Amino acid sequence: MEFVEKMYNDNKEILDFLSTQNEISYKVDLDSKLKKIILMSSASYFESQMTELIESFVVIVTANNIALVSFVRNKAINRQYHTLFDWKSNNINGFLGLFGLDFKKEAIADINASEKLKSAVTSFLLIGSERNKLVHINFATFLIDLTSDEIIEHHRNALLLIDYLKKKLSVF
Repeated sequence: MEFVEKMYNDNKEILDFLSTQNEISYKVDLDSKLKKIILMSSASYFESQMTELIESFVVIVTANNIALVSFVRNKAINRQYHTLFDWKSNNINGFLGLFGLDFKKEAIADINASEKLKSAVTSFLLIGSERNKLVHINFATFLIDLTSDEIIEHHRNALLLIDYLKKKLSVF
């Protein structure tokens, strides 16, 4: 079980316990914190997965050319993740285009042909967008309109996009 899922399950048990003890105020307070933790954990997980995916792709296509891999890591990956996506859009076309026009066309066709992949893209972008709001508006006071259950469902759903890109870029 991956860490985000484990974290959610562990805390869900605590929330359920608080419900059974009729400690609603504590449950609401903990859930408001849990939502932020799960959202940030999910976004962080996807950032690490995507940056590893990109680096692995570069390693494969350059036959592990250390100079080029280092260049890409230092100038295109490190601290650049959030610039790779238009978090306010409902697609990842700009990101897909970074791999070339042919790749972009094929990936868009794949996504358009699959309701599951379309939904995965939507969930992925929602997590990234909500993470940006949480970080840049004010973490302490920001209210997330999603429940913990909805956030983990978006996380689970977005995992399909990561798996798809790994296969598409052949970086398993």
